[in-house]
Amino acid sequence: MPIALCETDYFRRHDMLCFNCEKAFRGSYISALDRKYHVEHFGCSDCDRAFGAYDNYYEHDGAAYCLYHYAVRWAQVCHGCETLILKKFVENFRDGANQYWHPECC
Repeated sequence: MPIALCETDYFRRHDMLCFNCEKAFRGSYISALDRKYHVEHFGCSDCDRAFGAYDNYYEHDGAAYCLYHYAVRWAQVCHGCETLILKKFVENFRDGANQYWHPECC
């Protein structure tokens, strides 16, 4: 027997609600971080800058960040060149501490 659902419950059951505002999608949406967002609701967790379809974002603990806020909060500094590491790195334990390096600086 069919069950009558309100619009919100129907969209919730079909996983078609925005993670941010919990409203139904009426057009385009973004799938990121194993969630779905309205295009205007997917952005940096610190500055609320919305990411465009081709913008890069950085993830930490399930939240998205712009390059600036990710770097300020979590990026490691290369032990060799002393600049931020934003992609691949090598981690070495030396002199009683972890050291982080760009692969090309090792």
